[in-house]
This record gives sequence, structure tokens and C-alpha cells, in this order.
Amino acid sequence: MPKPAPVKATWSITNRLAFLYAASTILLLAIITGVLFWVVLTFVQKQQAQFLTEEVDEVKALMQQYRYAMDFLEHEIVAEGAAGKRGSYLRSLYMRIVVLPDDPVVETPGMSSVLPRAFFDSLVTPGHAPKQWTAEDGRRFLLQSVTVRSADQAGEYWRIQGALDISQDQRLIADYQRLSLLVLLLGVVIAVVSGVVITRRGLQPLQEITEATRRITGSRLSARMGHKHWPAELDALASAFDQMLDRLEEAFNRLSQFSADLAHELRTP
Repeated sequence: MPKPAPVKATWSITNRLAFLYAASTILLLAIITGVLFWVVLTFVQKQQAQFLTEEVDEVKALMQQYRYAMDFLEHEIVAEGAAGKRGSYLRSLYMRIVVLPDDPVVETPGMSSVLPRAFFDSLVTPGHAPKQWTAEDGRRFLLQSVTVRSADQAGEYWRIQGALDISQDQRLIADYQRLSLLVLLLGVVIAVVSGVVITRRGLQPLQEITEATRRITGSRLSARMGHKHWPAELDALASAFDQMLDRLEEAFNRLSQFSADLAHELRTP
């Protein structure tokens, strides 16, 4: 005899609904978390680029106005670098002015040890948008370079190089990313647990109907589901089941009456 085909295991309605609820909630949380992180990251990067561009433009304006006041320019550039270190966290700003082809005029103290002039030119194309660069010690910088032509008769060309240390900003973004992942993980756990609890509670009336049908026997055909606290979807099912019981009880009573009459006729001569 051929062996019967094995019965495939299927998920219960409770497990299916719990899975769908948890999956949809997790997907929604992932989308919201990803969008928020992208918004924060975009905002921070935009603010960094705007800050560096404004500082470079300010030095450019000072250079055009005070070309031969070297002491004043040096004082302003050093002051700009010191101003970037004030506040709740460190954001070092380095500025350098070079008279082309290769004559450094003034720069923020310590800039040559971090970003030598020739190395800076190999990293950044003048006139382009700010570019990120990571140093060997792990520090992150935002770099920008512009070329300016003097308005006097000398017609000199200057190169203004700006570097903004954004390491602290990157650490804040990394902390925010870890916090977002933690919130997402917590949301996954809550979604799974709440999905199981809500689904089981939502299907409790169906379980009650199942238990009520098990109590109906041939001697208890008068039992009915009735209109209790069933949800709208199950109320129609309970009404149809009660109507079926009415028909079964009527047929069973007729059959019992027929059997009794038949027995009476057989006993009577």
C-alpha cells in the first residue's frame, strides 16, 4: 500500500497574525529610524560645510581688504582658529593663505604638522565643494580650498586653504547611530511581544466559540451560542451556527418522535 503523504505543518492564525503584526511594526520602525538618522546626518554635514565655507569667505574678504596688513591677517586667522575651540565641544579650525605659486603668507599655528601645504593641494581641488578626509590618527577633517586674484595692479593669485576638525561631530553621529540601533532593537522586542499578546487576546472569542461547540452533544442540542460579546465578524458565525442547531434539533426531535411512534406500533397488535 502506498504510504500516505506527510501532512505539512502549517502556522496557526495566531502565529500568522502575530508575525505579520511584528513584521509590519519592525519595518515601520526601521524606516522611521533610518529616515531620522539620514535627516540628522544630512543636517550636520550641511552645517559643517556651511560653517567652513563662511569662514573661508570671511578670510577671502579680509585678504582682499587687508592684503599688506600681515599682522592683522595673522591675528584674525589665529583668532578664527581659537574661536572654533570655544563652546561645548572641540571643533578646531585651521586656515592658511598662500601666495601662488608657493609662498605661504600666514596660517593657523600647528596646521603644517597636520596638513602640509603640498599635501593639502593633493587632496582638494580649488573651487570645489568641501571634502572629508581622515588622518592617520583617526581625526576627521572637512577641507576646502579657493583661489583668489588680487584686485591691485600686481595681479597676484592667492590660495586660501581651510580645514575643519569634525571628529567630535562624527563621534556624536556615531553615538546617535548606536542609540538609534538600540531603540530599534527595543522596538523589535516590544513589537514581537505585543504582537503575540494582542493576537491571542483578539482571537480569544474564537477560542470561546470553539469551547462552546465542544460542549454541544446529542443530549444538549438546545444549547446556543447566543448574542454575547462576540465581535461583528464572529457574531454572524454564531448566528448561523445557532440556526444550524435549530434545524438539527428540529430534525432530531422529528426522528425521535418517529422512532417512538414506530416502537409503539410494533408493540401494539
